[in-house]
Amino acid sequence: MCGICGVASLHEPLSDGQGEVAAMVAAINHRGPDSRGWHVEKRVALGAARLAIIDLHGGDQPIYNEDRTLACVYNGEVYNYRELRRELLARGHDLRSETDSETIVHLFEEDGIDLVRRLNGMFGFALWDSRRETLWLARDRYGIKPIYYHFDGGTLSFGSEVKCLLATGRVRPELDLGAFTELFTFQNILSDTSLFKGVEMVPPGHVLRLDRDGIELIRYWDALPEPSPVSRDEAVAGVRERFEEGVQAQLVSDVEVASYLSGGLDTGAIAAAAARGLDRLTTFATGFDVSGATGREAGFDERSDAAELAGQIGSHHHELLLDHHDLDMVLPRLVRHLEEPRMSFSYPNYLTAGFASRWVKVVLSGAGGDEFFGGYPWRYEFAGRPGFEDAYFDYWERLMPRGELAKAVSADIDLERPRSVYDGIMGRAEGLSDIDRTLYFESKTFLHGLLIVEDKLSMAHSLESRVPFLDNGLVDYVLTLPAEVKLHSGRSKDLFRRAMTVLLPEEVISRKKTGFTPPQEAWFRGEQAGYVERTLLSEAACDRGLFRVDFVRDVLADHREGRADRRLLLWTMLCLEWWHRIFVDGEHTT
Repeated sequence: MCGICGVASLHEPLSDGQGEVAAMVAAINHRGPDSRGWHVEKRVALGAARLAIIDLHGGDQPIYNEDRTLACVYNGEVYNYRELRRELLARGHDLRSETDSETIVHLFEEDGIDLVRRLNGMFGFALWDSRRETLWLARDRYGIKPIYYHFDGGTLSFGSEVKCLLATGRVRPELDLGAFTELFTFQNILSDTSLFKGVEMVPPGHVLRLDRDGIELIRYWDALPEPSPVSRDEAVAGVRERFEEGVQAQLVSDVEVASYLSGGLDTGAIAAAAARGLDRLTTFATGFDVSGATGREAGFDERSDAAELAGQIGSHHHELLLDHHDLDMVLPRLVRHLEEPRMSFSYPNYLTAGFASRWVKVVLSGAGGDEFFGGYPWRYEFAGRPGFEDAYFDYWERLMPRGELAKAVSADIDLERPRSVYDGIMGRAEGLSDIDRTLYFESKTFLHGLLIVEDKLSMAHSLESRVPFLDNGLVDYVLTLPAEVKLHSGRSKDLFRRAMTVLLPEEVISRKKTGFTPPQEAWFRGEQAGYVERTLLSEAACDRGLFRVDFVRDVLADHREGRADRRLLLWTMLCLEWWHRIFVDGEHTT
């Protein structure tokens, strides 16, 4: 696991390639504090900051082939690298380390960039082919590992985080209003743009090619369901087998592998399966002070459930308790690392990753289980109804619908953009059932946002987060299963629940989904209300001219007085204000 970065010019020599890439690597040292390295030629400079997980002493980067005509910097883990390595050795390749990263350059010699189709894991890598003067950037199937890039028509700069691009001076921190409009509609950015103007992401399941003719994006995989008939018993057995195989595959490491454990189904299943393959498993749970919460938020502390399950599977368990004091303390650091405030309240993720990093360098996460097995039944209620696509779009206007956005924002924005982006993604799944289309949409959007948060906030603490639910074999199998098999009688994740009966007790199998979220509605109405109001109505925030001040006052009053639950909108506005303070104003840069 690492951070990668680089600069490549189409025609002109780089004026200071080594100085530029060294600054980029320094900006992401938190992603890989174990070693740094770079490869510099006249028109290309590649860099890496390494977090050593496999072959701790022999895997420093860049990685080369035998004659050094290929240079690669790599971020991620390829879990089937041992099989690939044996195959390459049998074909006469000289592999000088035991790392998964070295398989990349030798597979390229055999298969070209089609090598990405053979990798089971998470990755973002850059490979420079000096013979053909071609640079390849590749991102894994689901986008677990990010790659941002900026292309000015003559020079491409890229990195695991936007900080790399800012460090070059080639990108100025300016808000992209298109991404802003998506963010304040969906609480996510669904397109391949970023919140930084001029910075885009290599899409999941794509490679980017740069040569003297320019750049081209090429898709090599998509998460489209291909359902075929199967009996429920056969599906249960198939999921159980592939899930356990996927978890075991992701235990490969030369350092200790731990697991998050919420007490719920997904992390519970992962921890239980991992415990079978390890002599010792360490688990981590985070809970919330819910003493002032009411209603559903009163049940948001899952520590007792997690501790009970930890005792049953025999893990070495640790707990973290968060309360309302943590938000203002951590928010600037969170936003600096997250860079794009996607998704819901993520500061517990940041603090939990920091907590886990005190003990280990690798942790297993439950991301992906809901999106592939149907864990959000309230979202599937639109399926089969007249006007399905319109109703489903309305649901995803999580922060502000078009009309409210028009009244709230002072800037000149394209109000048609959110629906256009939504239609483009949904259109790729045309012809599938409504539920399969929702599962596809969520795997391409909601899950992608979760994965970006997972990557940024774990790597902020030099912690590698692995996601067994996205094992190739498991996902490929699940995509062949009809929706009615996954959600029998409308029960969320019915298939996965049945498949896990051999690993988990009934009380965990039947437990309703809670979600990993603090009692933010209550905290924003009570203990944190003053901080929120001071931040959003500060002179700096009002002078930005993004939101109409009377709108901000109305939102604060509506939430404080209980007329509406605006916690998601308030959270995103807080993060955006800190985004401006950090990246535009230059506050809290360290």
